[in-house]
Amino acid sequence: MILEIVKQAVQIKMNCKSECSLISEAEYCCACARALREIGAPDSIWKEFREASKVEQAREKLTPYFQGKRGEYAENPPMDRLLKLLVQCRVEGAITDEIRKLMQ
Repeated sequence: MILEIVKQAVQIKMNCKSECSLISEAEYCCACARALREIGAPDSIWKEFREASKVEQAREKLTPYFQGKRGEYAENPPMDRLLKLLVQCRVEGAITDEIRKLMQ
């Protein structure tokens, strides 16, 4: 997996005007990290994210947080799209060591 391609895919999906779902564990984790950085999420949220061993665990903990932040970014279309992608994501699978490199 080429991590730079994953980052580019997330960037494209943030700016795309048509619906483009997150399709892999890597895209989900990259999108989460980007959203958490942009939001300025507290360390406790980052800790929950980094402790997850599966995307399903991360989604369970982070989806309510991202849902709660959507209203704050309604005037920022790329960020609103990113949060919507994360809230609607259905990706499942393991978070590998390689994917963890995207969680910074």
